Amino acid sequence: MSDVDARLRVIARDLYAGDPAEFVDVRTARVAQARAAGDRELGTALGRLRRPTQVARLVNLLARERPDDVAALLDLGIELTEAQRRLSGDRMRELARRRSAVVGALARAAVALGTDHGITASDGAVREISQTLHAALADPATAALVRDARLSSAVHYDGLGPAGLTLAGAGPATDGPGEDRARTAADERTGLAEEYAAAQRRLDGATSAMTDAEAAARDTEVAAGELTSERDRRRADVERLRDELQVSEDELRGVEQRLQFATASARAAAAELAAAHDDLEAARSAVRALRSRPDGAPES
Repeated sequence: MSDVDARLRVIARDLYAGDPAEFVDVRTARVAQARAAGDRELGTALGRLRRPTQVARLVNLLARERPDDVAALLDLGIELTEAQRRLSGDRMRELARRRSAVVGALARAAVALGTDHGITASDGAVREISQTLHAALADPATAALVRDARLSSAVHYDGLGPAGLTLAGAGPATDGPGEDRARTAADERTGLAEEYAAAQRRLDGATSAMTDAEAAARDTEVAAGELTSERDRRRADVERLRDELQVSEDELRGVEQRLQFATASARAAAAELAAAHDDLEAARSAVRALRSRPDGAPES
C-alpha cells in the first residue's frame, strides 16, 4: 500500500464515520488541505470519495461497532473460497448455511444499530445490506471497504466473479498474436465495470435520497394531520367556551335584574319601616300628652 493510499484510507474512515450532512463540506476542506500541502494526488483521490448512501452508512456503522463479527464473516468468505478451490462439496454446503445465517443476523444487527444512532432504515435495507455482505465475501476489494468502514454505496453480487467496483481482470497475458486483443478486451471490460459501478452509485444515491424524501414527506403529512386535528379540537373548544360564555352572560343579566328588584324592594321596605317608626313615635307622644293632662286621662 502506497503512502497516499494509507493516508486516504485513514481520512476516508473519518469522513464516513461523520455526519453525512457535513460530508461534502468536510471532504472539500480535506481536499483543499491536501492541495495546499502540495499533495495533489491525495487531493484528487479525496475528491473522488462519494457521500455514503443509507445502506452504506449502516454497513460502515456495523463495521465500526462490531468489527469482530464483520471480521469473522469475512474469514468465512476465505474459508468458502478455499472449499471451492478444493471442490469440497460437503464443506461448501456447511459454510453456505453458516454464511446465510451470519449474513442475515448481521444485516438485522446493522438496522438495529442504525435505529440506536437515529438512522431510520428503508424497507429494503436488510436485503441490500445482505447483498453487500455477500459481495464482500466474494470480492476482496469490497471486503476491504467493508472491513475499513469505507463503503460509499450498496454493492450487488451477481455470482459471476468478483463483485463491487471493478470486474475481475483477465489473467496474465500470454505470448502470441492474440495478446493485444486480449489486453484491449480486458481494458474495455474494466472501463465498462467502472462506468457501471459509477452508475450504480448514482442510482443508490438517488434511491436513498428518494427514500429520505418520501420519509420526510410522510413525516410532514403526519405532522400536518396532527396539527389539523389539534386545530379542530381548539376550534371546538372555542365554540364551546363561547356558548358557555353566552349562557353565563344571560344568567348574569338575570341576576342583575333580580338584584335591582331586590334593592328597590329593600328601599321600599326601609321607607315603610321609617314611616311606621314615625307613626309609633307620634302615637307614643300622644299617649304621653294625654297622661299629663290635669283632668286625669284614663290610664292605659
